[in-house]
Amino acid sequence: MTNGFLRVLSMAGCMSATYLAAHGAWAQTEEKAAAEALFVRGRELADRGDYEAACPKLEASLKLDPAIGTRLHLADCYDRQGRTASAWATFMEVASLARIEGQTAREEIAVARARALELRLSRFEVRVPEANRLPELTVQIDDVLVPQPSWGLALPFDPGKHSLRVTAPGYKAYETVIDTPAEGQSSVVDVPALWPEPPEAPSPSAAGRAKRDSQPAQGEDADAGTTQRIWGIVIGGLGLASVSAGAVLGTQAVLKNDASMAHCKPDDPTLCSPRGVELRDEAFTYATGSTVSLIVGGGVVAAGLAVFFTAPWPPEAEAQKVGVRAVVPFVGPDAAGFSLGGRW
Repeated sequence: MTNGFLRVLSMAGCMSATYLAAHGAWAQTEEKAAAEALFVRGRELADRGDYEAACPKLEASLKLDPAIGTRLHLADCYDRQGRTASAWATFMEVASLARIEGQTAREEIAVARARALELRLSRFEVRVPEANRLPELTVQIDDVLVPQPSWGLALPFDPGKHSLRVTAPGYKAYETVIDTPAEGQSSVVDVPALWPEPPEAPSPSAAGRAKRDSQPAQGEDADAGTTQRIWGIVIGGLGLASVSAGAVLGTQAVLKNDASMAHCKPDDPTLCSPRGVELRDEAFTYATGSTVSLIVGGGVVAAGLAVFFTAPWPPEAEAQKVGVRAVVPFVGPDAAGFSLGGRW
């Protein structure tokens, strides 16, 4: 599969190009009509409180037409369904996309809803000791790959039971079921050492099957790339939140230090009253917290970018449909996240 942001398909001639363009426009119109019908039906079900049926309708509509309004309603549906992690991640996506499109009202709504959900998120921290990190070791939760840069981070998950699967070539797979902790709580998932598989003599037919199985389908590659990029956005968002906190703490440190000057001698700022000493101590505490938050946040943002940009991209046909030109992290007074620019 060829990687890249944009793929240009050569046309055999003007007549072929005209036909394909007309056919594509007709297909796009049909998709938008189907998306609108699914969206209206999803809204009707949500208004009746049937979120179990409403959310899949909105998901299907979003796949056909990735409109910001549909994504916002889907995030609300997830929230009312109790899927806090899915709702939080979707609200963050809406905030980033709305900022790009200049839709301030929707951005403010999405940021407010995401902030309200943050304290309710249940998180898992996947720990893999160095001694257990075998070559090509993979960790999956609910069949979704947990990339290595996110090991050791408290990642949000929806409430309920989740399946954990750990595999490595030549070793027996480890599988178990883990329960999501209570709202606002985190739990640690320790990955144990895997047991080696007993040696087997491969038969000619088994060797042929192994060769075929080693060639993944294009759809599987595309799904894996999409999943990895989502993890990259989530990890980067966590890092940006830490950077944001560091900036706030740094501001507090400056304010506390400035306030202490009124309680110290003008000719010798090191001689201060008890209140001045107290304010200096508070400023030092805020400064230390700011430094730690900025360093840790910067590292996590770098890990998120690494996960995002190393993900495989869809094949040529899919790359023509969705071309991403830039993914830029941002930190502001109201939100932190990724800005996605490109052709949709």
